[in-house]
Amino acid sequence: PDENALRLDLRTPERREALGRDARGPDALGLSDPSSNQAGRATEQRELQSGAMARGGVVASSIRFDAINGTGRLHLRAVLVSGERGTSPVTEVTSGSPDETADWVTRAAFGFANVIPGAATVGLLIPIAAWYGASRRTALTLAMIFGGATLAWPYARFDFSETLAGAFATGAFAARISSIEAITTRRAVVFNLIAALAAVGAGITKYTALWFIGLVAIDAIVHPGRIPRIVTAVAIGLTAALVGIVALAGGASAPILITQLWDGLMRGWLGFPLWAGLASLVLSSGKGLVWFAPPVLLAGAGAVSFVRSHRLRAWIPIMVTLMYLATFGSKGGWHGGGWGPRYLVPMVPFLMLLSLPVIGAAVGRRSACTSEALGWGGSQSVPRSDERREGRGWRRLARWGTIMTALAGLAIQTEVVLKHPNAYSIMFRDHISPELDDYGIAIGGTLASTYADYYRIEKARSELVSPPGVPTDIHGNPLPQRGLGHVIDRDSPMVLKLWPERTARFRLTVYVCNYDGLPEEDRFQNMTVVDASDTQSVMVTDFARGEYITWTVDSRVGDPVTILAYDSGSAFPVISALFFDPDTETSGPVSPIVDRSTGGDWVGRYGRDGSLLFAWEMGPRDIGKLPSYINAVTGGERVWVDTGEAERSEIAMLYAPGFSPLLAHAWLLGNDLIHYLRPADAALQQRALASPPWRYVHGLEVHSPHPEYGLGIDLWPLAARQMFASHAGVMSAVWVLEGLFLTGLAIAAGMVVRAWKQSGPTSPIASEPELGSDVRLPHLQPETDSAIPHHP
Repeated sequence: PDENALRLDLRTPERREALGRDARGPDALGLSDPSSNQAGRATEQRELQSGAMARGGVVASSIRFDAINGTGRLHLRAVLVSGERGTSPVTEVTSGSPDETADWVTRAAFGFANVIPGAATVGLLIPIAAWYGASRRTALTLAMIFGGATLAWPYARFDFSETLAGAFATGAFAARISSIEAITTRRAVVFNLIAALAAVGAGITKYTALWFIGLVAIDAIVHPGRIPRIVTAVAIGLTAALVGIVALAGGASAPILITQLWDGLMRGWLGFPLWAGLASLVLSSGKGLVWFAPPVLLAGAGAVSFVRSHRLRAWIPIMVTLMYLATFGSKGGWHGGGWGPRYLVPMVPFLMLLSLPVIGAAVGRRSACTSEALGWGGSQSVPRSDERREGRGWRRLARWGTIMTALAGLAIQTEVVLKHPNAYSIMFRDHISPELDDYGIAIGGTLASTYADYYRIEKARSELVSPPGVPTDIHGNPLPQRGLGHVIDRDSPMVLKLWPERTARFRLTVYVCNYDGLPEEDRFQNMTVVDASDTQSVMVTDFARGEYITWTVDSRVGDPVTILAYDSGSAFPVISALFFDPDTETSGPVSPIVDRSTGGDWVGRYGRDGSLLFAWEMGPRDIGKLPSYINAVTGGERVWVDTGEAERSEIAMLYAPGFSPLLAHAWLLGNDLIHYLRPADAALQQRALASPPWRYVHGLEVHSPHPEYGLGIDLWPLAARQMFASHAGVMSAVWVLEGLFLTGLAIAAGMVVRAWKQSGPTSPIASEPELGSDVRLPHLQPETDSAIPHHP
């Protein structure tokens, strides 16, 4: 279509000749690592790495395509380059390539596979709830609310591992229950073995779930069943350890997992303030569990009654909830992609078990439900008639609370089921966050300030801002606002050499930053520059906030300009960037100039002729453009610094209500609705796109340059037909999968309806006592080998 423009950027003949020097023949690229600068043309090599090609005498240094359509998507399938030697296809283009297609299919299959453990977790909640004395109707209601109104539904569609870890953990708990209720010793052994293996599976899937192994072993001591306590606990522990060692030893990632876990703990992996982490996980507008899964409020309402009724039986749901909240409340890495608090997904089924008293009161007809029974206070001296009236009132409250939180949760999960969470989060990080003052901390409140302090907001000013005119990295992703890298040498002094292209006189500025140190640390570097006419040295101290040292340099072809860096001995010498500017002095020596006030805001002050930011991009990769009079920069080892910029860019999305994904998804889905209902009304669509929620909540006129990129319904797997429309070979499999998916939904819905109709509060799976009564459940009786309690 005319609105889709494909642009091929061809450089000047001189530039093509320079680029051609790196190609060996018409079909070879001969690319080298752009961070090494071995060939002396950092910018040219970077462009080659990003897609330059030599085909029949024509060299394209970059391929760029713009798309404007309903969803902002353009799939580039093939590019042909014609020259004197004929026409050749460009195989380096990744969009639509076989590798990309295979990767897409793999991720889609993994996302499809997550439906199985997600559904298994929903199904396992029914017998677990029955073990706690719930009626069939109560158990079914709990399972349906968990499966459709909490994080279980969206994460059964995504390719994250939390769903599988949660299924393993829930399975381990269900197996332990079965071992307690087993009528023979053989069955008890089998179920304990299954519990141990499932706990190991949870730990291998997510190393933060390793504690389930310990929980299962401890539960064997607390509730032994037919097998002696110590025997069961030791057997579970040894089995889990043996399987875990074998699994980790057989995986290449095992040493990395252990190393990263230890390194993370040493770096303060659990150093986030607990109060701020708990408030963020539970209440923040961008990740709060109560907003993204409202039915968990029922768990808070029923927790006291659940513990009173089941006492020691309630210890695993309570312990799992507390451990997850404490761990990830102290962990500074709970933010990032996904929908709501992704790391808490394995905890949610255990947390929802605490809601059984409330759900039981909501769906039951004859259960007593008083404030005292629910643990909300009350008096035992209340007359019987008043107690019945109070019970009806609390039962009505429980029913409305269950209905409203379930409907709210269903609507919230529908938002992310219809639109992938990355549609908004990428838009925010790349286009909206850079427009906010100080990352939006002021509108985020106290929690935002605490979060920013943890991610070193005080050091942000020493990080180098992204260079102008380079909007994306080599993969096409927008660059962050700030970043930092070093070139180092483990043997002092570090030697960098600048190889001149021609004779020139210019100003060379070196940026040094002791980023990982503290301002009060006693550290210094001796910086020396040797050029064609002079040698000058500068001692820099206390450079934690970054310093610029500028020399006036005379260069001569064949005689490299040398930079020597000597460290005080407490660390490696570091240099973060080089900047090149025209000389303002006509002749004569000029003393070096030290700038301690600019920080990382170098744009407009340095680098008019060129700049080179060492290891600024993750990889690490240098970024920048060398001036025409410098052919190469050699020496040193590149080290990328994780500055926390990615985390800081999410502050407003996490803590400012107007930027919450909940409101943003509603805004984008509203635009989709307008697009489908009024496709010809372009003015209305533009007004809707220009009316984001933060405009009304915070009064901010901050807009993404392309909000239409967030449009489009992502109803997987029905969208598979669109994604694979050009892949005739897989369309039959897509139709089969969609048919199975829809058939399974219909069957499941029918089974639930049938089970609901056949069940009732008077025909429970297991005895469901009246709330507040003193009746002791059969399974709470003392356990002996001669009288093992059993529930079908």
